[in-house]
Amino acid sequence: NFQVLPSGVHLTMQVSDRFQRSGPQQGGYCYVCFPWIDRRQWHAFSLFENPLNPSQRQIFIAPSGDWTKAVLESCMARNTNRPIW
Repeated sequence: NFQVLPSGVHLTMQVSDRFQRSGPQQGGYCYVCFPWIDRRQWHAFSLFENPLNPSQRQIFIAPSGDWTKAVLESCMARNTNRPIW
């Protein structure tokens, strides 16, 4: 799910048991695409394990460039209480 903060967008997602067993224990990285921003742009972000739930990973997107600022502005204008996958 999305959580919009003044400092950026916080994403939380469930990961599979396989990912938990085979992936890095404390994080890793993933590529993110928001088609409503640009279908052709994928951006790499660090994954962080949720300390309260090891089956979840989190991403924080700070508005530091054009694409990340567009993500924040878009999420502020949308209903962001929805799942991501």
